[in-house]
Amino acid sequence: MSSEGVVVGVDGTLGVLAAVSWAAAEADRRRVPLHLVEVRPATTGITDARGAPTLRRARAVASAVAPTIAIHAVSLVGATGPTLRARARDAELLVLGCRRPTDPSSEPDRTTRFLLARAACPTAFVPARWAGSWASTPSARPVVVGLAGTPDDRVVHDLAARTARHLGVDLISVRPRSRRPDGQDGAPAGAAVAALLDVGRRAQLIVVAGPTPLDHNLRDGRLVELEELLRRSPCAVALPPGPGAYRSPADQYAGRAAPRPARQPVPTRR
Repeated sequence: MSSEGVVVGVDGTLGVLAAVSWAAAEADRRRVPLHLVEVRPATTGITDARGAPTLRRARAVASAVAPTIAIHAVSLVGATGPTLRARARDAELLVLGCRRPTDPSSEPDRTTRFLLARAACPTAFVPARWAGSWASTPSARPVVVGLAGTPDDRVVHDLAARTARHLGVDLISVRPRSRRPDGQDGAPAGAAVAALLDVGRRAQLIVVAGPTPLDHNLRDGRLVELEELLRRSPCAVALPPGPGAYRSPADQYAGRAAPRPARQPVPTRR
């Protein structure tokens, strides 16, 4: 069973509420339903989500941000990453929250790495320290796109350009250096992340490509870079779907209106 609209993962940590708020405002802007999805490691099937305290809290936050949208909640059983990916396979956007350093957890965060490598739809990661509202408090801050000089740049730039256009803000491109200090081709290790973080301090969204599937070593290195970007980013980070899952804008908005343009942006302080 999958969901159209915006899907956001929900758990018991307070840090995820920033992602719920961000997702609710984005669903409102797109005029689509919001799906709150809790994934539990239990032996039972789908439960009545109305009684789950984590989903009740998330619903209250989403309703406060976007009171006019349809909000659906479900509690599922299974591995978090694969379950969210399956639930969001028909979604316009999957939204995940990033853990706060103070969030208690006895297990490493395998969900983030899984979805970074296997996104089935555009996926956004929202930092727990993110403040403000994605739509109800319009921001004049630009969208930043990280380009790597690869064939993936077209898809990444397309996603970033559509987002910037709908928000009515500028689009800033960040490209890697052409040579490392040792004279070899390519950017120095960590240079792309450092450049994105530098520009991202004045942005409201960073759009980058996921890991390449062609080379195992390059793929692992790219995953490490992306995890570092998510850990340190001051704003949300979005990735297009992986190879074979990309849907064109015409497919994405088939049968209904495209997102309404953002209201006139006003400067915000974060």
